[in-house]
Amino acid sequence: MIASLLQKQTELFAQHDLVATTVASLYEKNKAIQDWPDVECELVYDLQADQFRDTAKSINKLTRVTAQTVITEKAVDPLHNAVVMNTHDIEKSTKDRNIKVTDYDSYRRRLAEKEAKRVALMVYNTQSSIYID
Repeated sequence: MIASLLQKQTELFAQHDLVATTVASLYEKNKAIQDWPDVECELVYDLQADQFRDTAKSINKLTRVTAQTVITEKAVDPLHNAVVMNTHDIEKSTKDRNIKVTDYDSYRRRLAEKEAKRVALMVYNTQSSIYID
């Protein structure tokens, strides 16, 4: 989930950068309009568009990368390490449990066989004593 959020953050910052670049390029293309020589260019936000583009690029290259690094180091990596460590412990516990269940099942089968032999022996002894008398 965190990885998908980081991916979404990267996409959104890239879109923000694209919007800023597009706005700045619109202002640059329309600064010197050759098609209408008699019309004076009044693009009053030209400087702000350039600043917006530069700020968006700075945010995308520095702030996003820094935030992503901090999130990775402080959240994703510790979580990953905890999961890996617990996974090994769980696998070990599962193997131990399976061994103990197998032992229990084998002891239960042995007990059932011995009880069946005991019952058969008791029946045999009972029948033998009937024939002897």
